[in-house]
Amino acid sequence: MSMQAWLANIWRRGTRRAGGWRPVDPARRDQARVRHHVSDPVRTTPSGYPRWVRACGWAAIGAALPTILWRAVVGLGLDLGTPAHWRQTEQIPGSGTSYVLTLSGLQLAAALLTLVLIRPYGDRLPRGVTMPGPRLPLKFVVGCSGAGIATLSFLCIASATHWSNVDPFRGVQPTYWSWICWACYAVAPLWPMLLIATTFGYARSRRREATESVAHSTS
Repeated sequence: MSMQAWLANIWRRGTRRAGGWRPVDPARRDQARVRHHVSDPVRTTPSGYPRWVRACGWAAIGAALPTILWRAVVGLGLDLGTPAHWRQTEQIPGSGTSYVLTLSGLQLAAALLTLVLIRPYGDRLPRGVTMPGPRLPLKFVVGCSGAGIATLSFLCIASATHWSNVDPFRGVQPTYWSWICWACYAVAPLWPMLLIATTFGYARSRRREATESVAHSTS
């Protein structure tokens, strides 16, 4: 029996009045799918967030990367044109190497926390391989993000105010290496600014999801 004949036989038996099953009304089936999609907390994920929220999140991570890479490369032994007296003062190579690499690692970890706001299931606790855990409370996520924004803003302002203590090329003739270094640090203030936009979009999207879920559950 061909596949078409088999499906036709199943359809005929389903449309019989006596016994058997009847075809499901397509309108009711679609309504059931919509209700399931909204009410199911697992399927309601940040993947449905506006594109600009995800774009701001990835841009925030990208704004943090230049200074991370600059510090890490210098810490790994490449001088990148930095003056010898500065490397000697910072004890690179030496004890300053571990400090620079640790700072770069912490900054990278902080930047990757932005994925909580933009990745599917990013704001859920781990439970299993195929089933995510419960969702983190909105106030907790926004509060942690706000604390990070405040810390980053303070560090950026402090670095700009005391730039002479941060600039490895202070007191020397500018070179293309110094311009690259300054460009890396000039991008860093965009990190907290973009994180503000990402957090705002994340919070607004979650509130909208909660409102829609309540509306469909009561309808």
